[in-house]
Amino acid sequence: MSVFVVKNFAGNLYYHKWEGLPQRDEDSIAILEDKTAKFIPSKSDTFYQLGKYYHNKAFTADSLEEQLEIFKKAEQFLTRAILLQPGNSYYLAEYARVVGNQGDAGMAINYFERSTTLSRTDALIHKIYARWSLYRAQSVFRIEDLDFLVKMYNNPEQTIPFYEERLIDGIMTKTFINIAEREWGEVLRLGIPKSRRTYRNLGDLYMMTCKLNKAIENYRHSESSIRLINSYFIKQDFTTLFSVVKHIIGAKNRVFLSRWDEIRKLLERITIFDRNSYEAFYWLGQGHYQQNMFNEAINVLEKVTTLKPDHVNGHLFLAKSYEAVKKSEKAIHEYTEVLKLKPGHKEASELLSRAIKSKL
Repeated sequence: MSVFVVKNFAGNLYYHKWEGLPQRDEDSIAILEDKTAKFIPSKSDTFYQLGKYYHNKAFTADSLEEQLEIFKKAEQFLTRAILLQPGNSYYLAEYARVVGNQGDAGMAINYFERSTTLSRTDALIHKIYARWSLYRAQSVFRIEDLDFLVKMYNNPEQTIPFYEERLIDGIMTKTFINIAEREWGEVLRLGIPKSRRTYRNLGDLYMMTCKLNKAIENYRHSESSIRLINSYFIKQDFTTLFSVVKHIIGAKNRVFLSRWDEIRKLLERITIFDRNSYEAFYWLGQGHYQQNMFNEAINVLEKVTTLKPDHVNGHLFLAKSYEAVKKSEKAIHEYTEVLKLKPGHKEASELLSRAIKSKL
């Protein structure tokens, strides 16, 4: 048996071993780099996988210098893959992403164009290009920044051209938006299963091109709560906005726990816009209560019961907030108000009984 056959067998064995590993970490990547790549230097997919790995690793670097060094390593592996198989669209697209993330957008576009030309009917290749272009544009169009969106939608005729002319790596932002529109159009035409991420990307594209209703439709599918409530704020559809906020607060999930500050600021903005919006005050109070910020909850829930005296839950959560800060008399008063408005309210009855007993 020749040395070539033995090396080829061993190299493929290591490659399949790597494929079967559940985690593609630094230890596992050494199998490709130290074994397969050396045993089979003509196996292009090995270098492609190494390039992808180091491309992703670059984003975890501790410094810009380290990141650039890792990007260069990714670029070197991908260059070897392309030299071995120059017509592979995925190799070209990954190389485009790497050089683009190093600041050479012109070269990235060139390689992406080659990639999509070679695979005109491959929706995934078009999606990679579309997503990369969209992310470039988002460095200027700050979709999650409510202040930016308000400014943009208040005066789109002046604001949008101003930002479209901003340069990203020497190329106008409008170019990236145009590419994103074209490539997402190809993705939709060719057909591809839509993930939450895809819906969110489409929502972002529609948002930055002032197609607000289409943006909302896609954000709903993506379950992008913050983007969705920002969109409803821009549309001035506060009723639907409050229903989304209700879901976020009720779920007490990661979005609520990590992004309450953004939700709070949006609700406060509504109260400035409409000082009689008892619903905005109520959801502010609910949010503060769920965050155990009871004094803050009291401040806004008192406004709710003043603006809308028959708001049952306003009185209920005001009572619970009073009880949490040991203001038993006020808590008892508010529980009583709940029962006046809704006789037989089970939770209020139980909490009132407990509050009275605690005073004895």
